[in-house]
Amino acid sequence: MLLEEIRANENITAKSLNKHLFKRFGVQMTKSSLYRMKAQALAEIHGGFNVLYSYLPNYCDIIKSANHSPVAHCTWNLVEHPEMPLSFNCIFISFKGCLDGVVAGCRGLIRAIVSCKDERNWKFFIHLFKTLLQNNERGDNWCIISDRHKACTDLWPTIGKRFCCKNLIVNLKNVFPGPKMWQLFWLAASATSHFTFGKAMKQI
Repeated sequence: MLLEEIRANENITAKSLNKHLFKRFGVQMTKSSLYRMKAQALAEIHGGFNVLYSYLPNYCDIIKSANHSPVAHCTWNLVEHPEMPLSFNCIFISFKGCLDGVVAGCRGLIRAIVSCKDERNWKFFIHLFKTLLQNNERGDNWCIISDRHKACTDLWPTIGKRFCCKNLIVNLKNVFPGPKMWQLFWLAASATSHFTFGKAMKQI
């Protein structure tokens, strides 16, 4: 009954849908029922998520055929379901211009994700860095993003280093719990002017 209203405004709220129902039929529905009905209507309009996701392989093929040497790839998971044996996992798209720009103008980045720790809490990613840098002719072309600067500086004094804001704020929250430090930290970290940065640092 409300299909055309939803088609005209796919972001229509449950409150607005109830107004239409009451005006036409003198009834109202719960929010949960309205949102289930809206989801069903959108599936009828667009064909549902399963249909839309099934277009992705063709989309990747079109990108690869219409552009010169891009990368477009999507992957699927096997699931034990007779009607839907595949479940979407991820998609990666990178156009030729983007790839050329990264190779020509950006240096390699290493982002430390520690999943194996020793007593100093950094053994795993130090070995990972060593492996990556051994395969690179000039280690000083790399940049390490981490919160373990001393360990990295001791081993590679000339390599580029950047602090990982996510790790830093986690470390800070152990000492300064609560939302205020979180808000001020990200205000300073995302500042685009000296004034904004100085103001946030002064509050910190």
